[in-house]
Amino acid sequence: MVEMEVDPFEEPVEWSYLPAEIVVQVFSYLNEQDRANAAITCSRWHGLHSHPSLWRHRSFNLGNTAEFHRTCDMLRQYPLKLAFYLKSFEAEYPEIARGAHRMHHCKRIQKTMTTFLSRLRGKAQLRTLKLRHFELHRRTWQNRSADLVRSIAWFLRSQGRLRWVELQGMSATPEHGLRMFSSLSRRSGANIRFLNIQDFFCTAQAIYALPEFHQLFKRFRHLSVLYLNYNCVSDELLTTLAETCAGSLTDMNIKVFHMDPHFQRIWSMSWHALRSACPKLQVTFTFERVLLYQDVKQCLLPDMPLTNLEVRL
Repeated sequence: MVEMEVDPFEEPVEWSYLPAEIVVQVFSYLNEQDRANAAITCSRWHGLHSHPSLWRHRSFNLGNTAEFHRTCDMLRQYPLKLAFYLKSFEAEYPEIARGAHRMHHCKRIQKTMTTFLSRLRGKAQLRTLKLRHFELHRRTWQNRSADLVRSIAWFLRSQGRLRWVELQGMSATPEHGLRMFSSLSRRSGANIRFLNIQDFFCTAQAIYALPEFHQLFKRFRHLSVLYLNYNCVSDELLTTLAETCAGSLTDMNIKVFHMDPHFQRIWSMSWHALRSACPKLQVTFTFERVLLYQDVKQCLLPDMPLTNLEVRL
């Protein structure tokens, strides 16, 4: 370790004299703990710790076992006075903890997210929201999945400026999924440009047969990018997209999972109508564990603007 010699006659550095722009820029590269430690250097730095640009984006990984409890504490204690600055929020819960350990995590996450979202409601108007891989179908959630869905739906109902939304891997039941989807579309449907709902519903569900799902999709009027599962796709959905997203929809990524229903009949003319309404549309199909050629062939139609095909075994 290199030690720097200190000149005893050199005047002490007045850290408070540093320009605010430089201090804020340095803060932006620090993690939460280091930023909090730096904020106690002087009263001026303490004030700059609350600069709006430092609090516009927050990302939390709830699957990090080593940092799990500290992350939950940070969420629960999120300063109310800073909620007004928040524009982008991201939380994910990848499958790491298992068994009783995961059950404890689910209980803590439900309480933490409920507290956090209730503190944000009425104060923050997000532009970006990402809630990924919560997998609410797992038994470790027990009855707490319903409580978490209620909190998320309640929060989404207050958001009217969302433009980028990712809810993949939520694995909600049709009832819970439609409840959150309804709240999302109520005020932000006309503003959302990017929507990812792949694996939003739990597997083996024929979402394409739910009339309410098609009705809710009519509220999304300016989608540019859409990710979803094939068990959500139908003639009705393609017709709705052609009417509500004409000229705006450019990318559509469809996942076909072997456990999801993927034998519904979709007419080639429905794809033709969507392609005519959205001439820049590019479609990507991802087949996951779908091994039979006939199953793949049934999903791919001549008038579909297919640009990319992926097969995962």
